Order: sequence, then C-alpha cells, then structure tokens
Amino acid sequence: MTQMCFFFLLMSNAASVSTQFNGYNCDASYHSRFPGERDISVYCGVQTITLKINFCPVLFSGYTDADLALNGRYSDAQCRGFINNNTFPTAVLFSISLSTLEACGNSLVVSTAYGANAYGNMSLVQIGNVSGYIDTPDPPAIISYLPGLLYKFSCSYPLEYLVNNSQLASSSAAVAVKDSNGSFVSTLSMILYNDSTYNQPLSIPMAGLALKTRVFAAVKATNLDKRWNILMDYCYTTPSGNPNDELRYDLFFGCDKDPQTTVFENGKSQSGRFSFEVFRFVKHRHQKMSTVFLHCVTKLCRADDCIMLMPICGRRRRRDGEESLDSTPAASGTAVITAGPIITRSDETPVNNSQLASGDPSHPMNPVTSALISGVVMLGGVSVGFLLLSLRLLKKSRLPTASGERDISVYCGVQTITLKINFCPVLFSGYTDADLALNGRYSDAQCRGFINNNTFPTAVLFSISLSTLEACGNSLVVSTAYGAIAYGNMSLVQIGNVSGYIDTPDPPAIISYLPGLLYKFSCSYPLEYLVNNSQLAS
Repeated sequence: MTQMCFFFLLMSNAASVSTQFNGYNCDASYHSRFPGERDISVYCGVQTITLKINFCPVLFSGYTDADLALNGRYSDAQCRGFINNNTFPTAVLFSISLSTLEACGNSLVVSTAYGANAYGNMSLVQIGNVSGYIDTPDPPAIISYLPGLLYKFSCSYPLEYLVNNSQLASSSAAVAVKDSNGSFVSTLSMILYNDSTYNQPLSIPMAGLALKTRVFAAVKATNLDKRWNILMDYCYTTPSGNPNDELRYDLFFGCDKDPQTTVFENGKSQSGRFSFEVFRFVKHRHQKMSTVFLHCVTKLCRADDCIMLMPICGRRRRRDGEESLDSTPAASGTAVITAGPIITRSDETPVNNSQLASGDPSHPMNPVTSALISGVVMLGGVSVGFLLLSLRLLKKSRLPTASGERDISVYCGVQTITLKINFCPVLFSGYTDADLALNGRYSDAQCRGFINNNTFPTAVLFSISLSTLEACGNSLVVSTAYGAIAYGNMSLVQIGNVSGYIDTPDPPAIISYLPGLLYKFSCSYPLEYLVNNSQLAS
C-alpha cells in the first residue's frame, strides 16, 4: 500500500513538472507547436475588446510577451499586452477600449447590412468593423530562424453604438530629415478643431455633426528644426479609416480644390491649417449616419525651398535670390496622417403618421360615410378590417420643424392611399417637389406628387390607387393573422401590407452636402378586400 501511494505521488509530481516551462503554465507535450488561429480568443465586449493569446506556443517559438504588439506598435507600451499566469495555459491579454479603438492602429471599416431596427422592421443598418492584428517583430537582419507570428482579430458593432462610445483618433508618422547641417526625426500628426482659433479640439455630439458644419484641421510636428516647414501635398477623405480606400474625395490636390475647402497655411510655417464643410458620402444613402475620415499626405521642406515644391496655379512663381538650374529643393519623404471618424448625422424623429380615415364625410380625402368603429370600416353592411401601421419619418439636418410637427400623413382609404408631405422642410433642405418620387421612380411622372398650395403649410400629395397599387414599385406582402372584431369567427385571416417610400435622388457624385430625405409608408388591408379592388400587375 505504501509503495502504491508513493507511485501515485511520484506521478503527480511528474505531471505538475510537465505543466511548467520557464515558470509559466505550459504543457510541453501539447504546446510545443507552431501557433495557429486556435491560440487567440476574441471577446467583443460592450466597452472593451479583449484579446487572449495562448502564451506557450509564443514562448516555444523563441519570443517573449514583450515581442507581441498590436499592429506592429512595438515601441508603444499601451499597445503591448500583459501576462496572466493564473490561467492554464498562461495567456497574454490585450485590451482595446471602444472609446479609443484606433489608438494602436486598429482599423475601423464601415459597411451596410440589412437588419432589424428598433421598430422591428428590416432596414439598412451601418456596421462598424474593428479589426487589426498582433504580431512579432523581425530582426534587423536579412534572415531569421524564428517564425513570424501573426494573430488577426475582428469585432463588429452597430455604428451608432461605436459613435456613442468613441473619440476622435489621429494617427501620427515619424519623418527623418538629413541635410548638410545634420539630421533629426520629427513626428507629424493632425488635430481637428471646432473653430478658426484652433483652440477647441473638435467635439462630435452623440448624434453626429450636422451637414455643412465647418471643421478646422491642423497638421503639427514635434521636434521640428526651425529651418524646416510643413507642406501638405494634398488632403482627401474616405468613408473608412483606410487611407487606400478606393472611394475617396479630394479636398485639395495640386491646383484643384473643393469649393467648400479653405487652405489657410501651407508650406509657409511649422504648421499646416485648412478647413472644410462636412458632407455625407452618397454611398451612405438613407442611412442615419455617415463616416468621414480625413487623410493628408505631408512632408517637411526647407523654409526657402517649400515654394519650389508647391504647384504653380495661374501665376508665375517668383523666388528671391539667384539659384542655379541644377539645384534641388530640400525635402523629406512623405507621410500619410489620418484623423477621424468624423460622423455626420441625419436627424431622426420617430412619429406616428399612420392615420385612420376621418369619419367626417366632408373630409376631402375620405370616401368613408359609414361608422368607424375600433378600426373597422362598415361599407354597405360589409365589414372591412384593416391594420394601420406606424410610420417612421427620417427628418434630416437643417429641417426647421416645430415640436410635434408632422411632415407626412398617410390616409389608408377604401379605394386610394393618399400621402401628404409637408413641403416646407423639403424646400428648406434644397429640394423641389420634382425631386420627390415614389420608390425612386423619378423619371415617371405618375410616380411624382403634386403641390397643393391651398393648405397651410403647403403640401405635396401622392395618390396610390388600390386597383394599381404596384404601378410605382410599391410592395405588397401577404401575411397571416388571427381574426379579430368582424373577422373574429375566422381562425386565420390573410393580410396584404402595402408599403413603399418617397425619397429624393442623390447627385451623380461621390459626396453630397444635402440630406437624403426619406419618408416610409405602410397600409394593411384584408387580402380579400385588396383582391376585389386590384388588377393584375406585371
């Protein structure tokens, strides 16, 4: 018995020894292998993204925890992880706060997907995908006997959630300069401001910035030799944080400049300053928010030579002093610096604009002369039940609307669906009545509305006949519900839901300073009623 106990004790000690390697909790028989995707765990939290890497394969590969960093930022302590030796196996943990998600070079890419909104309806939802990698550095040599480790990660959130939890981030770039008087390294960065005094850093409200809000940008440098100035070659914007995004809009490039952009200082001092009005990318059509990232390709130039590196725009360049023809202006290499995301908003006020037809027979858009009781209209003794769904109106920026004002009214009539849109906010937003159309059918006259200037406020009216309800691209979706009221004796009733939208066209351009207006509508009828009042559509 004593020998058996000794045997088990010996085996227990051997097992504990086999789970230690250089003081860490590692099983040599299992963890001495090349690291793989299974060695990283990603937790997409509500405030923090946490990355957990199995440290043992890293250790067996010849690295330490100090060799792991986010996106190659090895020299930045906040971009490295820390060891947790209380787990088995030992892990290296990284924590990324959503409030500063791009601080260590993580990428934020915005995309669009269909999803359920707060009202339970399927609509376009903007998704912010946060991604990056953790890797190890290569030695300063031609060859290496150590494997290069790479762990990729990605987390996706609704963009609105990220905006409410994020801060503006700015990338920086180091530029090395060498001339006959010596060499130095300067770090360039870009900061955004609220006003022309360049004293208040840009603050973006939770709802985003209204379109045409003016933003002021400054490119600054640290450790900059007084003989050198900052020169912004060109600045541009993209909808994502990727400077190489194929979709881009130039603010200024050479002699070409966006009309809403003003360059205050460039190549004349140790800072670069300009301003522009925020816009939305047209690709973000009908979305609550649009993201804009700002990028500037920047260099350092010797103060006397900067003017020689700037484009000649409409006039002859002059330079003081004599200069030989073979002289070359002194300048550093270029660096791309980024700031963002700048979030532009589309104001949204949910209102219930679906209305039952009034029981007043004198109402100009009401053909109903019988009693209206609990949502059931009695027509000649035949009960016609219909459901009226709430309507959501996306009110865009710069709409001078009073509290509680309704910009669209929907009348689900017995023969016609009538839509009444308050024309004044449309007009103030920069559109005309000709810009409003059913379901994007702008070129079809029968799908546009007409102005009624005899009302206050002036309205644009649309009329949809139940006999040809799909003529302008309206949608008819059939569902099944349990019968109620007049249909209470039926177990299941087929319901036809007629829905669509009225919107404004986007310009044939990449960006727009006008909000994209969108009005959705929906009316539900018993399918039998629609069949009796409709014609086949093709």
